[in-house]
Amino acid sequence: MKNYFFVLALFLSIGIKAQKELLNFPATLSGSIDTYSLIDDANATHLFFMNTGGILHSKIDSTYTSSKKKFYSSMDFSTEGKSIVGHSTNSNGDVILYFANDIRKRYYLFILTKKGEFSVKPINLKLKGESFVQAFMLNGKLRVLAAMKKQSFLKLYSFNEENLTDQLFDFSYTGFITQSRRSVKLSELLSTRISYDFNEDLTGFINYGTPYSLETTNARNKLYVHENNLIIGLDHRPQVTRLLYLNIETGKTSTKNITTEKTVFGEEKPTSFRSNSFVLDKNLYRLVVNKNKLHFNIIDLDTEKSIKSIDINKGDKINFSNSAITQDGTIFGGNRTLETTKQFLRKIASSQLGVSAYKNKNAIEVTMGGIQKLNFGGSGFVANNFFASPTNISGFFSSYSVTKSIFIKALFDDEDFKAFQDANWENYFDRITDFSSKRKTHYETLHENNDALIYGYYEKKSKSFSLVEFKID
Repeated sequence: MKNYFFVLALFLSIGIKAQKELLNFPATLSGSIDTYSLIDDANATHLFFMNTGGILHSKIDSTYTSSKKKFYSSMDFSTEGKSIVGHSTNSNGDVILYFANDIRKRYYLFILTKKGEFSVKPINLKLKGESFVQAFMLNGKLRVLAAMKKQSFLKLYSFNEENLTDQLFDFSYTGFITQSRRSVKLSELLSTRISYDFNEDLTGFINYGTPYSLETTNARNKLYVHENNLIIGLDHRPQVTRLLYLNIETGKTSTKNITTEKTVFGEEKPTSFRSNSFVLDKNLYRLVVNKNKLHFNIIDLDTEKSIKSIDINKGDKINFSNSAITQDGTIFGGNRTLETTKQFLRKIASSQLGVSAYKNKNAIEVTMGGIQKLNFGGSGFVANNFFASPTNISGFFSSYSVTKSIFIKALFDDEDFKAFQDANWENYFDRITDFSSKRKTHYETLHENNDALIYGYYEKKSKSFSLVEFKID
């Protein structure tokens, strides 16, 4: 973040105005500010506005009464606290934010007490002989998953404000092979980059029940969190998807290998294909592509058998899609429609391939395509001001709303997986994106509250900050 000065004045003056707009209040915001928001156990909304000078906090209680306070800290949030992994509350009603630095090697607690006092404390967590995999929140605790270098052991660190514990998961009983058929340890697969973006996590984080963009799901390694289980998906070879299961309660591990039938490759070399996959509930959604053909299938993970399979050649029409072939996001902005399957396959075969699945009412919404990184020169740009890791809801939306991709969308029945024809739909991220695109929004926030998402944004022209509710389907 740039070291700009910012001023914020919050004076809550307007109550509930409409069904979706919860609050609108005068504010003055300027400069480079990052944001974070949450709702605590007392149903109070907390807004955090941060830059290198410190944090300004606004609390809005259930009666829509606000208070504000500026906190100064010796910690430089632009480097030491670059992202917020998540938050929790304790039995005293204190709010705790978990900060991580850019390279996820240092972690800090920002503690805001119920009385409005604050403190910043470092977490005594140092990865020695280990490489970072992912950090996330689970059951009110900060979790950091690491791979032991040159080994096939994973270590899960857990921190609950005061106590740090670790848990070891053993995968040394199984082998791991690269695309070139070289035998390696698990740590190498979890630390190999497919791009030169060193700020990007190597392992995508997936939390059940959230729509994801291809910006997240194009990762060849994905970490899925469901209740007390972790699943790691590995898509390094088009011949197979490896699934690693970690049970946090028992410490036990297991694996599954979901293979591609040889008929998919035909007479072409498997190395000419790319693959990726996505786990949703008990099914694996898998995509195998080269410039000549596309193979998509859905596998029941209990039986490990395919329950839906689609094959498209470059001369065929894509007849299962509910959307046009869309290229969304270019150097000049906007999107355009591609006309042929051949164009689609050629573009995604040279891209970072991705597929995602999301349950929307009684249907499964599937997005498949590829990501092409744009080179803007210099250090690039920041598309929004979410001060959040890609492992929480605002990070999910941040990725979803700045996608640069080529994709199609399809809708399948959630029982027999038949494709719905000529169906139109949108998820709640689509609705928020559509809402924000019609306004000049700045300093956005997003947090969950029961069955709704609360989207916050600042408008410079009116000098006001608004909170709007979007119901989750």
